[in-house]
Amino acid sequence: MNILRKFTSKRNEVFLAEDENGRFVIKRYARAEAAAAEKAVYDLLSGGKVRIPKLLSYGEHELKLEYVDGVTLTELLESQERAESVDFAPWEELVKWLCLFGKETGLAPGDCNLRNFILDAQGQVCGIDFEQCRESSILETAGAVCAFVELYDPQETPLKMSVSHFLQEKFSEIAGISAQELAEQTACQKTVIISRRERKKYDAAFSAVILAGGKSSRMGSCKAELLWGGKTLVEHQVNKICALGISDIMVSGYSRPVTGTRYVPDIYPEKGPLGGIHACLCAAKRSACFVISVDAPLFSPDEMKLLTETHIAGDSLITVAEHCGTLEPLIGVYDSSLYDAAEEILQGANTSVKHLLDQIGFAVCEFSDENSVRNCNTPDEYNELCAETKEHHKIDNK
Repeated sequence: MNILRKFTSKRNEVFLAEDENGRFVIKRYARAEAAAAEKAVYDLLSGGKVRIPKLLSYGEHELKLEYVDGVTLTELLESQERAESVDFAPWEELVKWLCLFGKETGLAPGDCNLRNFILDAQGQVCGIDFEQCRESSILETAGAVCAFVELYDPQETPLKMSVSHFLQEKFSEIAGISAQELAEQTACQKTVIISRRERKKYDAAFSAVILAGGKSSRMGSCKAELLWGGKTLVEHQVNKICALGISDIMVSGYSRPVTGTRYVPDIYPEKGPLGGIHACLCAAKRSACFVISVDAPLFSPDEMKLLTETHIAGDSLITVAEHCGTLEPLIGVYDSSLYDAAEEILQGANTSVKHLLDQIGFAVCEFSDENSVRNCNTPDEYNELCAETKEHHKIDNK
């Protein structure tokens, strides 16, 4: 067997190979469950009504498939854009394929990316990649495909909109979907795609740091474990950061396991918040770190987004929150390259975060709502914040 080409795949290894019998595709899975899920779809479609590659062999982590020569529908869309001319016949074939696939399996392709559809030399559409198929209505599938077409870069060009409108007409005609329902579903799916892209953008740009250190002497108990919305404060912060799309989340100063995070111990212990920031800058997997203290529960995902976008738009290495002229350096964005500067300060007498800001310079992101940046250091402050926000928790301040 000779490997001729490796295809792009986010989850698996996919190769075009050749032996004495001709060309074929080898798909190797990291998870046996994924291979089994895709094999199950091939079994459902074994009757041959829906055009898919022939399954040549199956192993626990591998499928051997027929090689279907042709162009992907993303390539077709790009070529039609360049030519400024649309042949609608392949797009009608796509609608027929999706309707028949849904009828035969009761499923929808898990990913309606047009690269998962090949137009062969006979003008037939062939679907590939079924490991993430799920139960779904043809309405949702139709909306997802139309949304993908409209948002494929460059977005919403006249040609792409004409293809989307044609698809919507054909889905209405073949599947009996009302035009209004499909237009609404397309708009909904566009929102989903845009949100997913936003999350990927933030995940690629930022790590996150939750500062949960300190002795909590004024609070009298560990602040990270205080309840908020039925979860601990540290879990609450993790959920908000995840909502923004950041996956590399570090916790400083609190060593108990927290789902979705990794604990980063201080390299310079007992140096306050800057010690935690410094250690996390050293450990960060991204070029910048969004930093927030564990006891600021009202700083929302939208405000996190505003702060990070302000940092991206500027040219400062540090961007911090500000309210009415008061800096909040424990809610900010710090470039990961600052670990050397932070380390130099930690070796001196003044180890405050403000000292780092003064040394490096910084930009600010103004927040008019005091509650956004408000923290709680004592039982009274925590109880007051809970009362004002109707959180039904209370600690004894004795």
